[in-house]
Amino acid sequence: MWNKKYLSFLGLFLIGLRRVSAATATCTPAYDSSGQGTYSITDCKDGYYLLKNGGSAAVASATDLGGCTNGSKCNLYKCETTSGKTTCSADTSVTGYVVYGGDEKALLLCTAGACQNVADAEGTYLNAGYDKGTKGVILCGDEGCDTLTTTDAIYLDATSAIATDPTKFTKLITCTGGKCSSEDPFAPNIVLDYASKKGNGKYEQLIKCVEGTPTRAKRSGSESSNNSDSSSGSSSGEGKSTGVSDTCMVMEHGATETKVTHYVSDTGDISDNIGDQLITCTSDGCFIDETPDEGYYINSDPEDDDMIIQCEKEGENDYDCFQIDSSTFSDDCENPGEIMITGSGSEGKASLCISDKKEEAKEIKSDNEDEYIFITVDDKTFPGVTTEGKICVKISGDEGSVTKASNNFCTGEEIKECKVSTGSNCMIETYYLIDSTDKIISKGTGSLFYCAVENEACTKIFNIGIYIEDKENIYYCSKQDTLSCEKRKYEDTCDESTTGRIIYKDPILSICVNDGVEIELSLSNNGYYVVAGSTGNIFTEDANKYSIIKIDGKVITLDTKYKNNSKYIYVNSGNSGKYKIMDSKESCPKKDSIFDKDSILELKCTNGECTEPTSPEPASP
Repeated sequence: MWNKKYLSFLGLFLIGLRRVSAATATCTPAYDSSGQGTYSITDCKDGYYLLKNGGSAAVASATDLGGCTNGSKCNLYKCETTSGKTTCSADTSVTGYVVYGGDEKALLLCTAGACQNVADAEGTYLNAGYDKGTKGVILCGDEGCDTLTTTDAIYLDATSAIATDPTKFTKLITCTGGKCSSEDPFAPNIVLDYASKKGNGKYEQLIKCVEGTPTRAKRSGSESSNNSDSSSGSSSGEGKSTGVSDTCMVMEHGATETKVTHYVSDTGDISDNIGDQLITCTSDGCFIDETPDEGYYINSDPEDDDMIIQCEKEGENDYDCFQIDSSTFSDDCENPGEIMITGSGSEGKASLCISDKKEEAKEIKSDNEDEYIFITVDDKTFPGVTTEGKICVKISGDEGSVTKASNNFCTGEEIKECKVSTGSNCMIETYYLIDSTDKIISKGTGSLFYCAVENEACTKIFNIGIYIEDKENIYYCSKQDTLSCEKRKYEDTCDESTTGRIIYKDPILSICVNDGVEIELSLSNNGYYVVAGSTGNIFTEDANKYSIIKIDGKVITLDTKYKNNSKYIYVNSGNSGKYKIMDSKESCPKKDSIFDKDSILELKCTNGECTEPTSPEPASP
């Protein structure tokens, strides 16, 4: 059974795919039988290669590779480069799956270093190779196989495909805390399919797990881990068939340009619903909604009879979303703020009661226009409401939801929608996220505008960066082909996984620029800094690079035009410097009145992206 940490993505969240360098055309494994017999693999990249005929000849072509079968296995040979020197040697320690280092990028299944080629491999496998500590998973597709950098994630385990129906799987590969293992799924449940990650950080597909028959009484079945010596999957590389296991499969998210879909992802024991998360899908893909608006959402799973998902805030920065048994709802209205359900199955309809009259209820569906209304509710009648009184709610047409509306729309007892083109009805010193139809949105991606002055056109944001109104309204703007912005929640700690993100420790907002290095967002700290690359970092995802950022109050932007009229820039990486760019010798860090060279980072930068020079020059800004 999964526990909560498996889906604590927070910017959990997101996977870096690194294509393994393919071998060059001159990579020719060879065997020299003279003397004691030696093996040489000229100009080969790091990775695994094969020797055939009992180790007396090299596997040097696709034809040779095809000859490595279960009945005629080939010997595994590993090449590694250390301190500029590449050494190759036989490796009999591997039991499981590895990637062949040649141009074919094939999948190998090995037992004690004796390997066979897995033809036409597709899907995700546990990596049993020497690099499994940092790259725990192998992903195979039309272009061959590659390893994935280990981050918290969930995949379908290709070795568990059911023989009679290869679209269904009995195990999931779960990566958490830097380790990956194959485990029995937790069902019923829906999770993100991390193998479908897009360039925008969202996911194209979901994984749906359903209960087996006759029962799912236990969850502690056998498991294999790529951090042990146990074998990954079956020895033949083919799927297995079971009669009573819970099964999982790929699920399309169902969202379109005009329709948003929602699902619950259960992160713990299904009986208590604690800490469950909301998956939101748009035409751009799916993501975990870390800060859902409190209210009700239509469950988009067509095979689930429970129509309503409820989300509410728990504590300062935590949210809980869970499905509600449809049988608990009435088909009539008794109190405003309650949900009424009429019909069932595909004919079922969910409506918000705005009075005690059934005919006045507002249907919640995905093809309506957005509507804002005031309703008078009793204590706890509506999610997030703790005292009786009048509240403003939003019935969203494209999202199929009814949620508490923000003060941006409802002031006093008046509903006013901001028009960023004119500034009409816009709150001053406020950011608004706008979709392609010029409608204000609170979820998903769109364009960001800042309204500074009353009744004046708001300013559109064009720069990559982080824009902060307060701890509840933090916007990240990143660029793939075009700039797109989204609202995210703050992080609690500064480490490698949260580099480039906003940290909140009451009452201080900071930005994390490196593992454990935070800069408080105050006027005294305005200036130019560098931020280290990391997965999910909008400034740079390359762990070997830095990016120049400008901090200006609660606005942090990527600076692609920074110049200091020098070949290099110099950064104070000491405890007091916090990776600030030094603009003079006077700003150099000192130790015992002497320049502290160990705290000076020299970087060569182009368009705001920086690397350490291969041959550093003396630090002299």
